[in-house]
Amino acid sequence: MIAWIRGSQKRTEQLTLEVTAQSREAVWERTESLMHSLGAAEARGYARARARAAVTRTADTVIRAQRDAVSPRVREQIIEKSLESVVDWVVQRRRATEFRPAQRRAA
Repeated sequence: MIAWIRGSQKRTEQLTLEVTAQSREAVWERTESLMHSLGAAEARGYARARARAAVTRTADTVIRAQRDAVSPRVREQIIEKSLESVVDWVVQRRRATEFRPAQRRAA
């Protein structure tokens, strides 16, 4: 029984990683234009709102490709974990691509 649970958890983690990887760029493309004009909290909320549809669509596609059925509860877990990962990635990318004017230094 424990081996089955571990196998199930590992499969859920693998599906989550796959959904996250396939969703990132699509979410970035949907959010990129406004991300730099928003504050940090606003950007996170905006990314989360825009990411949900893309992550859900990707999760359904990935799950459909599986031979074994995935329960609705596990599907929701995959979507929620992937959503958090994608939003974190988009926010980090926003910070990494943020324009920072050069600082003048005294001679």
